Amino acid sequence: MPGGDWLWPALWMLPKHSVYGGWPRSGEIDIMEGRGNRALFNGNVQVGTEQTGSTLHFGPAWNVNGWPTAHSTFNQQPGFNENFHVYKFVWHPGYLQFWVDGNHVLTVDANDGFWARGGFWNSGFDNPWAGRPAVAPFDQEFYLILNLAVGGTAYFSDSWDNRNGGKPW
Repeated sequence: MPGGDWLWPALWMLPKHSVYGGWPRSGEIDIMEGRGNRALFNGNVQVGTEQTGSTLHFGPAWNVNGWPTAHSTFNQQPGFNENFHVYKFVWHPGYLQFWVDGNHVLTVDANDGFWARGGFWNSGFDNPWAGRPAVAPFDQEFYLILNLAVGGTAYFSDSWDNRNGGKPW
């Protein structure tokens, strides 16, 4: 994710219309996030081709993002670089669910809304979703994302071990 004073360009807004403002106020839905690295490990866990994840990004500002409360990963062998896979996304007014190959990856319940889910009360920001349905900002049309990353900084921890040597990029 962006850092410092870097601004997210309007072109990168993922809702069809940024109803609640810039990223992540209007949300982001990642049905699949994966790393295309065969030898990338976090301890004994292969976090490259054998892992996929699903994430919702939401929050009042780029540096106040509730994604850790709406993220999960799923590992399998052989990895996701082998064969074809079926990703399923269920979008319901009360929850969002993510599946891969019939395996449940994540359910995110709207419950009291995403402002409460992210714990943003003391963030210093106003709630951009006040007075809207509990599922806001995910109550609008979206372009959905299948994300395959092969390098970078935010999605590739320096503490991980690339068993092919060095950083994977």
